[in-house]
Amino acid sequence: MNKNGSSLTAAPDAAPMVVTAGAFALLASAGLFLINAIPLLDPAQYEEFPPDTVAVVIVALAAFSLPGVLIPLLAAFFALRGSRWPAFVAAGFATMLVIGVIPVVGLIDENPIYVAGAIAALLGAVLLWLPTARAYGRVTVRNRRHGLSKQNTPVA
Repeated sequence: MNKNGSSLTAAPDAAPMVVTAGAFALLASAGLFLINAIPLLDPAQYEEFPPDTVAVVIVALAAFSLPGVLIPLLAAFFALRGSRWPAFVAAGFATMLVIGVIPVVGLIDENPIYVAGAIAALLGAVLLWLPTARAYGRVTVRNRRHGLSKQNTPVA
């Protein structure tokens, strides 16, 4: 065991369970936000509005929905690769989502998918900040920086 309370001294062949679980929670968040965005982008529900207004609304909704899907998706991918920055990005993303959930608390019946996506993002962020996940990121980045493979042997 090292001074950080983790037993990782060399990067394992696969990401630790907390990193994998955090990545899957972020993937679930991305999937929930994609599911949440699909009905908003259906032009059939905007039939009574002028076409110019509908186009602007759909573009605006897509612009706000796209980061909600891409940010946790990219953070999950790079967390599994051992990068350290996804923990920071996931924490900031989850913070913004939780702040966004507070005004919606009375409307949970209206949009439970958003609330579930925010909870999944928060769970993923918390898991990526656990000591084992941070140690995995440190070891992986150090090995990459020094040109070592996951088994601490030089890459040919």
